[in-house]
Amino acid sequence: MQITHSTHALLFYNTGKTKYRAWPGQLTLDIQAQQGKPSFDWQAYNDSYITLPGSPEHSQQKASINNKPAGAFSRNNKPAIELKAGHHQINGRID
Repeated sequence: MQITHSTHALLFYNTGKTKYRAWPGQLTLDIQAQQGKPSFDWQAYNDSYITLPGSPEHSQQKASINNKPAGAFSRNNKPAIELKAGHHQINGRID
């Protein structure tokens, strides 16, 4: 099953010292019996952290940013990656 969703919500949060701004684009989820493959676009207006689909039990495997391997890590107990300012295509796999 494949699901496509477009969102137009600006991610803006302030950690007290740093303000992060990122704009998500289209999200596509390819869901199979044993795994899911999210794919989505992001526009980061400064270096930002974004939360990825998944959970601590079902975390991202083989995440990539613009077709280059990216290490997902836990941030606030959720899978996340760091983006530099610019436009990014993010792909992942959840097992």
